Amino acid sequence: MVTPLWEPARWNANRVAIIGAGLAGTATAEALTDLGIQCTLFDPAPASGASGNAQGMLYVAPQVDPTPASRFWLQAYEYALVQYQHSPHFHPTGLLTLAESEQDADRLARVLTQLNKPAEQVHWVNAEQASQLLGRAVTQPGLNWPQSGWMAVKDHVSRPMTSVDHQAVAVHSLTLDSDQAWVNGQSFDLAILCNAYAAKRWLPDYLKPRPVRGQISRIQNQEAKQAVCAEGYLTPSDAQGYASFGASFVPNDDQTDLRPDDDAFNQSLMRQLFGQALQGQAGQSRASIRCASPDYLPMVGSLPVHGLWEQALAKLRVDAKWTPSERPHQWQRLMVNIGHGSRGLTSTPLAAAMLGQEITGQTALCDADLLAHLSPARFLIRALKRGQR
Repeated sequence: MVTPLWEPARWNANRVAIIGAGLAGTATAEALTDLGIQCTLFDPAPASGASGNAQGMLYVAPQVDPTPASRFWLQAYEYALVQYQHSPHFHPTGLLTLAESEQDADRLARVLTQLNKPAEQVHWVNAEQASQLLGRAVTQPGLNWPQSGWMAVKDHVSRPMTSVDHQAVAVHSLTLDSDQAWVNGQSFDLAILCNAYAAKRWLPDYLKPRPVRGQISRIQNQEAKQAVCAEGYLTPSDAQGYASFGASFVPNDDQTDLRPDDDAFNQSLMRQLFGQALQGQAGQSRASIRCASPDYLPMVGSLPVHGLWEQALAKLRVDAKWTPSERPHQWQRLMVNIGHGSRGLTSTPLAAAMLGQEITGQTALCDADLLAHLSPARFLIRALKRGQR
């Protein structure tokens, strides 16, 4: 557990501007609307980024040791299952996490012991059992998550949200006062950046999200009955008869052109998984940019007034273990919900709920220390301790 070096933000917000209408933005709008907060979504082309993929898997990659990251992703997965259970776009086919090697099989077995969950939530399967569940032969054992599955992502983020004001325009101006945020000349109590890597233009320099290019391939008439992942992944076919597989992962590349080499790479992942390339009519591939944080945890919460914080916490530059007698409490009227990488389907519902907690002061829906681990303030603290500010 960690005790943050700051006082948490608390906002009496009634009107909020949300920039970006992908998974993070729509989850945030839904969570805040449920709390009685009036939300306006700004996005000229919803589902045009990574949230515009046809399919995505709801998965978790737990570690043997219960690190903050491992705890967050497991709690996010469990929260997402509850949020998606009534969605017409979620398909609870089950999901297989297969071992990539004998050593990885040992690791997954230890993970299962550490999780200590009922079999209806997750259980071990040998290669024969995995093949039966999947409907095609595999040679690896692994974990079966019966309640998980895949989402028709583009359809999900395009769902009607009748209580939300959606303005299909780009944000060309964002300014902050002590008592309000101005977005395109309109006044709000808070603004929340949910537009992934595109948020960089509005961020202070101690926050360094990075782009990660990913290209997903599509293929027709695949017989997979469950979603499956190892180093690569394959979904069952969607309503159009196409399955998704891949995906390439290219850090610091923000281009979305389609590349034959990426499709070839995705097929190489399938050969590792099944011993052969997938056969069938190729569909339309899609490349998009994911947004990753330096520590691969999302950035969720209010931004500090960093000039005042740097003065209040100056001693951290010479003593990283120092604790202030008065913790800084000055926050900008600007929040973020970004940095979800390739697992936004899993993480965005809980992240949105965490924003709601911060705004209203309600009881935490996750381990209380995770609010600090995901706060963007963590990167300012690290920069001070490293003498980078």
